[in-house]
Amino acid sequence: MIRSAFIQYRQWLVNYVCKQVGDYAEAEDIVQSAFLRLLEMQVGVREESVKNLLFTTCSRLACDWLRHKQVKNRVDIYTYMYAGEDESTEQAIRVHELEEQELKVVNRLSAQCRAVYCLSRFEGKDVHEIATAVNNIAAGENVIVSTEWYSLTGIRLPAPVQGVCIRTQRMAGGSVVSKKVLFK
Repeated sequence: MIRSAFIQYRQWLVNYVCKQVGDYAEAEDIVQSAFLRLLEMQVGVREESVKNLLFTTCSRLACDWLRHKQVKNRVDIYTYMYAGEDESTEQAIRVHELEEQELKVVNRLSAQCRAVYCLSRFEGKDVHEIATAVNNIAAGENVIVSTEWYSLTGIRLPAPVQGVCIRTQRMAGGSVVSKKVLFK
């Protein structure tokens, strides 16, 4: 039963999985894993359900492979971003995730609350400086709340570096201004 299913469905399954994962060699490995799983549970499998079982198993294995690849890519990116720093990659991942969560919460604040929070948290301004900035915002001035630096590939930098960087400034009204800057 498994031999005939292998001969009959193998190429069809490899093509199907290859469309999902985009890699022919990986698709062959996934299909082979599906047939091995079928071989392990061959006792309880009816002949008329083999095709559906193989299709479902291959589909799920392909999804698992894609999820694994996505996580591996994230780890590789974080490893690249934080290579050479003192903190471990795991800590860097946690810091990045916390920054993303913080940004989501801050974006839900009103414009004035967001401005006060950003001036205090990111710019390190004291109460008097924040009050002055908030009064300027109320007067209609476009006040810079925070400034971030990025490389041309989109990697966030702690400070500008020699060459071309991207400066992203968050304004109190919620707008964002990005500009390429040349440092010598």
